[in-house]
Amino acid sequence: MLFSSKISFLARTEKKKKVLEKGTREVANGDHQRDEEPRRSKRAKRAKTFGPDFLTYLLENEPRTINEALSSLEAPFWKEAINSEIESIMQNHTWELVDLPSGSKPLGCK
Repeated sequence: MLFSSKISFLARTEKKKKVLEKGTREVANGDHQRDEEPRRSKRAKRAKTFGPDFLTYLLENEPRTINEALSSLEAPFWKEAINSEIESIMQNHTWELVDLPSGSKPLGCK
């Protein structure tokens, strides 16, 4: 039983090799290459519009530093966001708040 299944497997493998070799030769010879142009869409093209509020969002600048955030008109919003983020970090035990050892410099961030 095992021997006959190996023979049938080998026979199928040989057939696949022959088919692949034949297909490779046909492609190499260029027998099946077509010179058809790709189909083009017949739908009418419309200019993209993003709406009147899109420019408003583009012009809005977010502060890059904590000093900019706390001196802006939205300072209460930024204070709340900062406190919320710190509270989340502490609850998830992401960081551990420690005192900076003497003589060490704190790492900056971008």
